[in-house]
Parts: sequence; structure tokens; C-alpha cells
Amino acid sequence: MKAMVTGHRPQGLNQAQRIYINAVLPAIVEELVKDYRVGTLLSGMAQGVDLIWAGIARQSSLQLEAYIPFPDQTKGWDTEWVNYREGLMDYASFIHQASNSYATWAFHKRNDMMLDDCDVVVAVWDPRRRWGGTASVVGKARERGKPLVVVDLEKWSISDNFSTHPILGT
Repeated sequence: MKAMVTGHRPQGLNQAQRIYINAVLPAIVEELVKDYRVGTLLSGMAQGVDLIWAGIARQSSLQLEAYIPFPDQTKGWDTEWVNYREGLMDYASFIHQASNSYATWAFHKRNDMMLDDCDVVVAVWDPRRRWGGTASVVGKARERGKPLVVVDLEKWSISDNFSTHPILGT
């Protein structure tokens, strides 16, 4: 099974949220592996939550599939982020690309590709932010009835819809 992540970029997170994310994401992955046999993590390879998720794949020796919107996604990034991402790209088993060049729609297409390919969605999201890629993925995951884990950055809580989902529920 495959689990994807969606979440905010570093500039959309405060220090407390970063600490919380770094604590809960490895535990979520561990539970998904143990209870639901997830063996592959899908990442959009953006700064922030995406790269944390990809790093967990490598640290946990799970398969990583990288989904990039276009080849020069890192244009304008700090060198530290670029180098970290490149190491994770080298680790990835597969690289999926939405477009050959920059386009705003390529970010959404990349997210849709991950939604199509995943069995479970993990969203690190502040639900007060009702715009942007993370909110869009959460809405689409709910519309499609995908198993969804939400790390709520407003309430500092984790919820899922697994108990009512026919694939993962009881």
C-alpha cells in the first residue's frame, strides 16, 4: 500500500508546529506500516512537510516515490533545502513529473497524480487555511472517499476516517 502526504511549506508553519510535525509524522508512518502494511511513501518533494515525509521514508527504509511538478522545482530555494532534496531524489525508487516546465497547474496535476496513486492520504493541515494545495487535496481526498489522516495544526490533534472506510476499516 502507498501513503501520500500533503502539507504546508515552512513559511506557513511556526516553530511549535514544526516540532509537532517532526514528532507525529514518524509515529503515523510507523502505525501505517504496522497496521495497514504501507510500504511506499509518496512525496511532492516541496520544502516542509513533503521533504520531512520523504526523509522518513529513507530513515525507515521504505520505498519513496517522488512526484515533482517540473524539473526546476527548487529554483530560488536555499542551498540546504536543495541539497537535502537531491539526496532524497537519489533515494527515490520512482520519479513522476507533471510538466516539463514551470506552470501553476503543474502543482495541482502533481497532487492529483499522487491522489490517483495512493491508498491513504496524510494531511498536515491548519483547517483555518481553506485555500492552497493542502486544502485542495483534503477536499479531493474526501470527495474520492480516500482513507484520510488529518494532523490538525489548529487543534493539535490527529484524526482519521479509517473506521468507516471499507478498505481499512473494521
